[in-house]
Amino acid sequence: MRRKTNKKRKPLTRALLHLLRKPIAFEKELRDTNKLNFTVTCYRRVATIKKEHTQQQEYFDTGISPKNRIVSIAKDYLRPIVRGKEVKPVEFGAKVNKLHNRWYQFYRASKL
Repeated sequence: MRRKTNKKRKPLTRALLHLLRKPIAFEKELRDTNKLNFTVTCYRRVATIKKEHTQQQEYFDTGISPKNRIVSIAKDYLRPIVRGKEVKPVEFGAKVNKLHNRWYQFYRASKL
């Protein structure tokens, strides 16, 4: 499938950025007008959406891909891992280091 031209891609990206702003505004309106308190997971998800919106807006404006780019709203710790494989050049997941000695195994998540 061919990639869309810049002329068609720019308005589509602008519209998607607008759709990403909508839940942020809706959450703020609910919080201000109804004095609602949300759960911690809801606040975390809204913070992830805000961060993703700023990253995408920066990418749209400058064309430079942001470091530690968010690829999933539900699992914001996932990152694209570029591998040298033919079938799947990019995988998504958390980077983990495994230390193993004779009796124990230790796992450590890498900070990105």
